[in-house]
Amino acid sequence: MNHLENQISELNAKIEDMKKNGMTGLNVNGGENTYSPGGSVVSAEEKERKRSIIVTGIPEYGRSEREAWYWDQSCMSKILNHLDIGAPPVTFYRLGKKAERSRMMKVVFATSFAQKTVLARAPRLKYFPSVPVKVFVRPSLTKEQRVEYSKAQRDKFLSRSRVNSFPPPTNSNVTPPQLVDEPMDGMGNRDGDR
Repeated sequence: MNHLENQISELNAKIEDMKKNGMTGLNVNGGENTYSPGGSVVSAEEKERKRSIIVTGIPEYGRSEREAWYWDQSCMSKILNHLDIGAPPVTFYRLGKKAERSRMMKVVFATSFAQKTVLARAPRLKYFPSVPVKVFVRPSLTKEQRVEYSKAQRDKFLSRSRVNSFPPPTNSNVTPPQLVDEPMDGMGNRDGDR
Protein backbone atom coordinates (compact mmCIF):
# COMPACT_ATOMS: atom_id res chain seq x y z
CA MET A 1 0.00 0.00 0.00
CA ASN A 2 2.86 2.37 0.88
CA HIS A 3 4.51 1.56 -2.45
CA LEU A 4 1.35 2.55 -4.40
CA GLU A 5 0.97 5.77 -2.40
CA ASN A 6 4.60 6.69 -3.24
CA GLN A 7 3.98 6.06 -6.96
CA ILE A 8 0.83 8.19 -6.90
CA SER A 9 2.64 11.08 -5.22
CA GLU A 10 5.50 10.83 -7.76
CA LEU A 11 3.02 10.89 -10.65
CA ASN A 12 1.18 13.87 -9.13
CA ALA A 13 4.51 15.70 -8.81
CA LYS A 14 5.25 14.99 -12.50
CA ILE A 15 1.81 16.27 -13.50
CA GLU A 16 2.36 19.48 -11.52
CA ASP A 17 5.74 19.97 -13.24
CA MET A 18 4.11 19.48 -16.64
CA LYS A 19 1.40 22.01 -15.78
CA LYS A 20 4.03 24.55 -14.68
CA ASN A 21 5.88 24.08 -17.99
CA GLY A 22 2.66 24.36 -20.00
CA MET A 23 2.77 20.77 -21.22
CA THR A 24 -0.44 18.89 -20.59
CA GLY A 25 -1.75 15.79 -22.33
CA LEU A 26 -5.26 17.23 -22.72
CA ASN A 27 -6.34 20.42 -24.42
CA VAL A 28 -9.00 22.75 -23.06
CA ASN A 29 -11.79 20.97 -24.95
CA GLY A 30 -10.85 17.63 -23.42
CA GLY A 31 -9.41 16.17 -26.64
CA GLU A 32 -5.94 14.70 -26.65
CA ASN A 33 -2.97 16.69 -27.86
CA THR A 34 0.11 15.29 -29.52
CA TYR A 35 3.62 16.62 -29.37
CA SER A 36 5.42 17.60 -32.55
CA PRO A 37 9.15 16.90 -32.93
CA GLY A 38 9.89 20.50 -31.89
CA GLY A 39 8.14 19.89 -28.58
CA SER A 40 5.08 22.06 -29.25
CA VAL A 41 1.57 20.81 -28.61
CA VAL A 42 -0.60 20.17 -31.68
CA SER A 43 -4.36 19.66 -31.23
CA ALA A 44 -6.34 17.09 -33.17
CA GLU A 45 -8.23 19.93 -34.89
CA GLU A 46 -4.96 21.44 -36.13
CA LYS A 47 -3.75 18.06 -37.38
CA GLU A 48 -6.99 17.59 -39.32
CA ARG A 49 -6.78 21.13 -40.71
CA LYS A 50 -3.31 20.41 -42.11
CA ARG A 51 -4.72 17.39 -43.95
CA SER A 52 -7.85 19.16 -45.28
CA ILE A 53 -8.93 21.31 -48.18
CA ILE A 54 -12.09 23.32 -48.86
CA VAL A 55 -13.72 22.95 -52.28
CA THR A 56 -16.24 25.49 -53.58
CA GLY A 57 -18.29 25.38 -56.74
CA ILE A 58 -19.63 21.81 -56.58
CA PRO A 59 -23.40 22.07 -56.98
CA GLU A 60 -25.61 20.08 -54.62
CA TYR A 61 -27.83 17.41 -56.09
CA GLY A 62 -30.01 14.56 -54.85
CA ARG A 63 -33.41 14.00 -53.30
CA SER A 64 -32.13 11.72 -50.54
CA GLU A 65 -29.01 11.86 -48.36
CA ARG A 66 -27.64 8.75 -50.03
CA GLU A 67 -28.15 10.21 -53.51
CA ALA A 68 -26.50 13.50 -52.42
CA TRP A 69 -23.52 11.62 -50.96
CA TYR A 70 -23.09 9.59 -54.14
CA TRP A 71 -23.19 12.80 -56.22
CA ASP A 72 -20.56 14.49 -53.99
CA GLN A 73 -18.35 11.39 -54.11
CA SER A 74 -18.60 11.24 -57.91
CA CYS A 75 -17.75 14.95 -58.26
CA MET A 76 -14.76 14.70 -55.89
CA SER A 77 -13.53 11.64 -57.79
CA LYS A 78 -13.63 13.61 -61.08
CA ILE A 79 -11.79 16.57 -59.54
CA LEU A 80 -9.05 14.39 -58.00
CA ASN A 81 -8.73 12.48 -61.27
CA HIS A 82 -8.29 15.79 -63.14
CA LEU A 83 -5.58 16.83 -60.66
CA ASP A 84 -3.94 13.36 -60.92
CA ILE A 85 -4.19 12.68 -57.18
CA GLY A 86 -3.77 9.01 -56.30
CA ALA A 87 -4.62 9.14 -52.60
CA PRO A 88 -8.37 9.04 -51.99
CA PRO A 89 -9.79 11.26 -49.25
CA VAL A 90 -10.48 9.79 -45.84
CA THR A 91 -13.77 11.67 -45.67
CA PHE A 92 -15.61 14.63 -47.16
CA TYR A 93 -18.71 16.52 -46.09
CA ARG A 94 -20.66 19.70 -46.75
CA LEU A 95 -20.21 22.63 -44.36
CA GLY A 96 -23.16 24.45 -42.82
CA LYS A 97 -26.90 24.04 -43.20
CA LYS A 98 -28.57 23.37 -46.52
CA ALA A 99 -29.57 26.64 -48.18
CA GLU A 100 -30.35 28.18 -51.57
CA ARG A 101 -26.75 28.16 -52.78
CA SER A 102 -24.36 25.22 -52.80
CA ARG A 103 -22.38 24.71 -49.63
CA MET A 104 -18.61 24.35 -49.48
CA MET A 105 -17.17 20.87 -49.10
CA LYS A 106 -14.44 19.93 -46.64
CA VAL A 107 -12.19 17.10 -47.85
CA VAL A 108 -9.85 15.35 -45.39
CA PHE A 109 -6.89 13.31 -46.64
CA ALA A 110 -4.85 10.70 -44.78
CA THR A 111 -1.66 12.80 -44.90
CA SER A 112 -0.70 16.45 -45.11
CA PHE A 113 1.45 15.54 -48.14
CA ALA A 114 -1.70 14.66 -50.12
CA GLN A 115 -3.27 17.98 -49.09
CA LYS A 116 -0.17 19.92 -50.21
CA THR A 117 -0.12 18.04 -53.52
CA VAL A 118 -3.76 18.97 -54.22
CA LEU A 119 -3.07 22.63 -53.37
CA ALA A 120 0.02 22.67 -55.60
CA ARG A 121 -1.97 21.27 -58.53
CA ALA A 122 -5.07 23.44 -57.92
CA PRO A 123 -4.24 25.88 -60.77
CA ARG A 124 -5.06 23.01 -63.16
CA LEU A 125 -8.70 23.49 -62.20
CA LYS A 126 -8.77 26.43 -64.63
CA TYR A 127 -9.14 23.79 -67.32
CA PHE A 128 -11.62 21.59 -65.43
CA PRO A 129 -14.84 21.19 -67.45
CA SER A 130 -17.28 22.53 -64.86
CA VAL A 131 -19.34 24.97 -66.91
CA PRO A 132 -21.03 27.26 -65.84
CA VAL A 133 -19.66 27.20 -62.27
CA LYS A 134 -15.91 27.29 -61.56
CA VAL A 135 -14.43 24.95 -58.95
CA PHE A 136 -11.96 26.42 -56.46
CA VAL A 137 -9.74 24.75 -53.86
CA ARG A 138 -8.13 26.36 -50.82
CA PRO A 139 -6.58 25.07 -47.59
CA SER A 140 -8.75 24.56 -44.52
CA LEU A 141 -8.08 27.55 -42.24
CA THR A 142 -9.15 29.10 -38.97
CA LYS A 143 -11.14 32.35 -39.07
CA GLU A 144 -8.02 34.47 -38.47
CA GLN A 145 -6.09 32.56 -41.14
CA ARG A 146 -8.99 33.03 -43.61
CA VAL A 147 -8.84 36.79 -43.12
CA GLU A 148 -5.07 36.79 -43.77
CA TYR A 149 -5.47 34.43 -46.76
CA SER A 150 -8.18 36.64 -48.25
CA LYS A 151 -6.01 39.74 -47.83
CA ALA A 152 -3.02 38.00 -49.42
CA GLN A 153 -5.13 36.88 -52.40
CA ARG A 154 -6.53 40.40 -52.83
CA ASP A 155 -3.03 41.94 -52.66
CA LYS A 156 -1.77 39.38 -55.19
CA PHE A 157 -4.60 40.27 -57.58
CA LEU A 158 -4.03 44.01 -57.15
CA SER A 159 -0.28 43.68 -57.73
CA ARG A 160 -0.97 41.87 -61.02
CA SER A 161 -3.36 44.59 -62.15
CA ARG A 162 -0.91 47.36 -61.18
CA VAL A 163 1.78 45.93 -63.44
CA ASN A 164 -0.42 46.60 -66.46
CA SER A 165 -1.46 50.09 -65.32
CA PHE A 166 1.95 51.80 -65.70
CA PRO A 167 2.33 54.11 -68.73
CA PRO A 168 4.52 52.78 -71.55
CA PRO A 169 8.19 53.79 -71.39
CA THR A 170 9.24 56.78 -73.45
CA ASN A 171 12.53 57.37 -75.24
CA SER A 172 13.91 60.74 -74.14
CA ASN A 173 16.30 60.91 -77.12
CA VAL A 174 13.43 61.25 -79.60
CA THR A 175 12.21 64.78 -80.11
CA PRO A 176 8.51 65.22 -80.59
CA PRO A 177 7.31 66.22 -84.06
CA GLN A 178 6.83 69.90 -84.76
CA LEU A 179 3.26 71.03 -84.56
CA VAL A 180 3.88 74.28 -86.40
CA ASP A 181 3.24 74.16 -90.13
CA GLU A 182 6.40 75.01 -91.99
CA PRO A 183 6.31 75.60 -95.71
CA MET A 184 7.44 72.64 -97.88
CA ASP A 185 9.54 72.73 -100.97
CA GLY A 186 8.70 70.77 -104.15
CA MET A 187 10.45 67.59 -102.82
CA GLY A 188 8.19 67.22 -99.77
CA ASN A 189 10.83 68.55 -97.35
CA ARG A 190 10.12 71.26 -94.88
CA ASP A 191 12.22 74.39 -95.03
CA GLY A 192 13.78 73.53 -91.65
CA ASP A 193 14.87 70.04 -92.83
CA ARG A 194 17.35 71.31 -95.42
